[in-house]
Amino acid sequence: MLGEELTKPVPPVPEAAAPVPQPEAAAPSVPPLQVAVAPTAGAAPAATAARPSSNAAAAVAAPALPVTPLVIHAFNQATFAFSPDPRENTAASSATSDRKGSTPVLLEVDGQAQNSSASLSVKVTNDSGRAIAFPGGLSVVVTLARDGSVVASTTASDPGVVTLPPSGTAVLGAQVPLSSYGSYAVDGILSYRPS
Repeated sequence: MLGEELTKPVPPVPEAAAPVPQPEAAAPSVPPLQVAVAPTAGAAPAATAARPSSNAAAAVAAPALPVTPLVIHAFNQATFAFSPDPRENTAASSATSDRKGSTPVLLEVDGQAQNSSASLSVKVTNDSGRAIAFPGGLSVVVTLARDGSVVASTTASDPGVVTLPPSGTAVLGAQVPLSSYGSYAVDGILSYRPS
């Protein structure tokens, strides 16, 4: 019935007989911890892949942390003009460097109207005492703005340039179609890693 407690007598449990001793089986043999360490580039190959060792901790070198890329932005509001009269077209240059940083690198982005396109030139100069790297190749994002709004963007790149030695210079070019007359500000962004 619901709500009533039912109790029934529980029969007594007979005393359990003492367990009969059994011969113990030999404990399974567990090999000691094995650690495989990948050889470094200059290390000779080991004679065996992994050798049993004591359970002492093995010293393993921590992997190097990736270097954060440095970014420089060339934008000094330099403008060039695109006019119906080609004689009135002008050129502009935006340049900047990270000379305050540990790796002085100069980025210069030039723009000029030619026919109905913007002819863009990008120059990267490494004035540091060591090489700089461009994972995936040298690449500079170039944007054109009119009246404060971005109207075109392109990437000037050379996948074959992955490093630039000290005092080295690389020059890239690109074309962007222009749809209306007026003044265009040219802007560039470069990302690189010190070597």
